[in-house]
Parts: sequence; structure tokens; C-alpha cells
Amino acid sequence: MTLQLKTENLNVHLSGRHILKDISVPSLAAGELVGVIGPNAAGKSTLLRSLAGLQRYTGIARLHAGAGAEMQDIARMTPAQRIREIAYLPQQIPQVSSLTVYELLLASLQIAGLSNGAEKDATTISGVLNKLDLGEYAMRPLSELSGGKRQLVAVAMVLLKKPKVLLLDEPTSALDLRWQVEVLNLTRRYLQEHNALALIAIHDLNLALRQCNRLIVLNDGEIAADCASRELDSEVIRRVYGVDARIELCSNGDPVVLLTAVETGASQSVVEHMNMMEKQ
Repeated sequence: MTLQLKTENLNVHLSGRHILKDISVPSLAAGELVGVIGPNAAGKSTLLRSLAGLQRYTGIARLHAGAGAEMQDIARMTPAQRIREIAYLPQQIPQVSSLTVYELLLASLQIAGLSNGAEKDATTISGVLNKLDLGEYAMRPLSELSGGKRQLVAVAMVLLKKPKVLLLDEPTSALDLRWQVEVLNLTRRYLQEHNALALIAIHDLNLALRQCNRLIVLNDGEIAADCASRELDSEVIRRVYGVDARIELCSNGDPVVLLTAVETGASQSVVEHMNMMEKQ
């Protein structure tokens, strides 16, 4: 059996609220870049935290890490097992610190129990930094880096551990247009090279349509759609986001969402979500 991740009737309750409601996702497989989309407070971050083993849930979330492995319940995996197989990138970018980029990455390897000695660690860290064009920042303290560069360092921390499952919560939120595309291209190459899969919570629908193989659309804690990216339709967008839009193909054949109108009144809940300071 190859790499697989699946959920069945996954539910999360927080402070008396039903955040995730019977989330059932048929098998996700190696090579898939899955975009998790939906309005604010739809449950995207909660789903990723649950799959990372960081949020208690009821129901089933199982991972089969590949040949020779057994299907495991993520909630029952040991911290060491989860660190080896799953990497989670939260929304929050690394805070300013006196640690250099290199020191931070080295510490993350050591804490995860993945260090292979000073020489091999240096080679591994250098390789990842160069892929993200961060080589010149290796000996710079995080306190000297912009928010965008710190977010790239966070991406480097994830790739450094060579996980089978990447759970990335808005990994492009602080990046400029070039690096939004570069990070997702790099993620796609990583999945192919390492026989891995990734779920990415993302707000940019056009970026999701262009880069992801599959989309899971969440709305109010439920799955509103689970489809190939090119199968997303304007009705789902209207129902979930409360906006009128159409999807067309651009000159090179990629789908593009074109906003036509925002519903008044009917989309009040969407407006409220957009104004919420605290995301789920």
C-alpha cells in the first residue's frame, strides 16, 4: 500500500461550538497538492491542526506512510512518529529572535531527533536554504529579516524534516507574488521527489486553481465541495463566499476566477467572518 491519508466523520468541538462537522475525506494519495479553501472561520486551520495531531477530535483520521508501514490512527501516533511523518506549518510566522536562520534550522532538526551529525546537517540545511534563495541569510538573526523572509524560513523548517505529509496553513500570506508561486512550485516538486502529499489552507482562489490538484472547500465546518481543481464551479463559490463569479480559462489554459458581484444582505455572514480577528 502506498502513502494514504483519510478521515471519516471527523468532528471538533471548542468552547461549546461545533467547529468541524463530520468531515469525511476519501483517500488522499502521494503526489497530491490539496488546497483547503473557504471563508474565514470555515474550519481550515482546525482541520490542519487535527491532522497534525495538535487538536483533539472525534471520528477517524488515519495515515498510511507507505510501503512496509501500517495504517495508523493519527491521534494514537507517538510524538516521535508524528514528527517523522507529518510536518505542520502554522499561520503565525516565526517571531523575531536573536537566533540566526542557521541556528534555528539546526535546532529544529535536533529537537525533532533528525540530526545526522554536524557535517550532514550543514549540507542538508544549506540545500534547503538555497532552494528558497535564503543562502545569504543563513547567518543573519531572525530579528533582521522581514516578515516575508521569516515565512520562507518557516517553509524551510518544514522541508528540512522531509515529512511524508505537509500541512501548510496559509504558507504564502506574507509573500510577494513571485514567492507565492515559487513556494507552491517548490512544494509540488517536493511531493514528486519524496512521494509525499500536502494540504494547504489558502485564500487566493486563483493560486489554488492553478497550483493544486484537488480542492476541499469548507464552509461553516462542513465540506461544501471536494473536487479536482478544474471542477470547481461558480455555484460553489456563490454558495460559500456569497459572491457572484465566473470561472474562465486564460490564454494559456489555466482557470481564472473573475468576480462579478457581491451579494448584499445574503452574504452578511461572509462579511462578519472577514472581520473576525480570531481565526479558527
